[in-house]
Amino acid sequence: MRIRKILAALTAFCLLALSAPITGAMADSHYYITVDLTNQIVTVYDSENTDDTNIVRQMICSSGRSATPTPTGTYHLPSRGSSERSEWYYFPKFKCYAKWATRITGGILFHSTLYTSAKKGPTSSSSRALGSKASHGCVRLRVSDAKFIAQNCGTGTKCRIFASGKTNSKLRSKLKRKTFIRDKQTYDSFMGRKPKESPLPLGRGSTGSLVTQMQTRLQALGYYGGAVNGVMGKSTVKSVKSFQAACNLKKTGRVNQALWDIMFADTAPVGTEITLAEGSAGPAVAALQTNLITLLMMQGSADGTFAATTAEGVRNYQNTFGFAVTGAADANLQTDIAERAAEVRQSFGSTPYALSVVTKNAQMARVKAHSGVRLRSTASKKGKTVKKLKYKSTMRVLSDGKQWTKVRANGRTGYVKRSSLTFYNEDVTENGYVEVSLPAVATTDATAATTAEVSTPAESGNAAGTEAVAAGTEAVAAEADAIVTEAEAVVEAEGIVAEVEEVAVTEAVADAEEVADTAAAAVVDGAGDAPESLPDPELSGETDNGLELEAEAVAEQTEEIVVEDSEDDPEPLPDELSDGMSDETTPEDAVPESDAPTDAGDMLTISEE
Repeated sequence: MRIRKILAALTAFCLLALSAPITGAMADSHYYITVDLTNQIVTVYDSENTDDTNIVRQMICSSGRSATPTPTGTYHLPSRGSSERSEWYYFPKFKCYAKWATRITGGILFHSTLYTSAKKGPTSSSSRALGSKASHGCVRLRVSDAKFIAQNCGTGTKCRIFASGKTNSKLRSKLKRKTFIRDKQTYDSFMGRKPKESPLPLGRGSTGSLVTQMQTRLQALGYYGGAVNGVMGKSTVKSVKSFQAACNLKKTGRVNQALWDIMFADTAPVGTEITLAEGSAGPAVAALQTNLITLLMMQGSADGTFAATTAEGVRNYQNTFGFAVTGAADANLQTDIAERAAEVRQSFGSTPYALSVVTKNAQMARVKAHSGVRLRSTASKKGKTVKKLKYKSTMRVLSDGKQWTKVRANGRTGYVKRSSLTFYNEDVTENGYVEVSLPAVATTDATAATTAEVSTPAESGNAAGTEAVAAGTEAVAAEADAIVTEAEAVVEAEGIVAEVEEVAVTEAVADAEEVADTAAAAVVDGAGDAPESLPDPELSGETDNGLELEAEAVAEQTEEIVVEDSEDDPEPLPDELSDGMSDETTPEDAVPESDAPTDAGDMLTISEE
């Protein structure tokens, strides 16, 4: 008897608990629903603030007929029952189906228009009846609208059913044509009104040009993948929170002036939350390109435009490291590329490296749970499921934590509960990066002279290969040949040095200036190539006063750029160069033979380097 009393008490307690209304504190949804029986309109708000800017979705409906009216009052959506909030719901009394049924109270539900017993439909009669009282008490909706409530308005969501008593024909007419969805357009735009310009700070429901600018920027940074429509809806708020997290700021979803400035700064952090493909542009693409270049998958520059070259680089990476080859970079692939590029930079720095097949001992893991495990995007049960891994699936361990292990499995990177894995080590052969040693390039005095010879005019103001010229003298360019054929540069130069004060300057100076831009050795004014031939160094004739003045100016310029004399004794001048010098010229005034280019090979060696 006593046991029966205890069981009866427990049963009564359970019944009372089930019949008690769910309070707002228990709700797992912030939405607020109203059902206007006068206009046959269902509106979902962000909160109990029923301002137009808080309308998330507004839709036409069919409530109960006069004989079977929909009850008025305020209710809280109960927890899910059998077949509720799922694709199909069966009404045995009426022998028909509906989709996405969500209970309001008792036998009253939100659900789609009706389907026949063969699940065909929706029936034309129930679809045509939207906007009028046609049901047995439930609230009928379009399929997409019923699905939205079932999937977004959770247990405890407050729902008020009332009769406004005032018909809004304009709104009814618009909603019969299509449902209003805030993530697609502003309510003002839907109603044909001039949109409002929301100022900073921006929050959910804000509209206008500032929101458009923000959406465009977040898209370029890799955080926002929705429509750029000037409406700050759920997806925009989510992207703002992601950006705030990347900046180590509190995730409020609101944008004040300080956050706006950070967002539009050149140093704004880049995200990997949207798929990048041909046509994408911005800092997120530039970051991807930089990483692909680091990994030797792409040539060119990180210009921030996702074109054919970037797509090819993505395909190269996907093919090399076992991803599905698509040419597009989703969030997971971008993360994998970024992490691998960071490893390469840390491992090699400025040391040359190359892609190769490598074998190394690596930590591995195997799924030990017979039911399998979920690979999640973050180290949390709330993280999005990236992939389901079956029993005994193997994976590469990237980092091991106390509760979660970061792994790479089947080309996907994510986190797995550590307790679900068995760990082991094994030698793995895979594509990787190795250090390479470049062969040393032999450098002689002659090649050093050649290097000086191909330097820019800004770097060399004197004849190339000239190391020391006595103060007060003018370096006169020697005979040279400039021949360039596909990676070959052959430059031969001879220098003839004479004292400017003793040698009269004639037309040879002008000739040297005219061919200066094609000569291989720099002329005294520091620009151009050496002429193919020079006049006989033995000058004759009367000296032009203008040329003498020009020569003096050149000599002064030369004195400023003369290199200090070498401490080593210079080698004797070749016979062919000594002919054109005066008796007073000493070997110290001459160009050392070792400083002149020797042959084509010397020039090629420097060019290749």
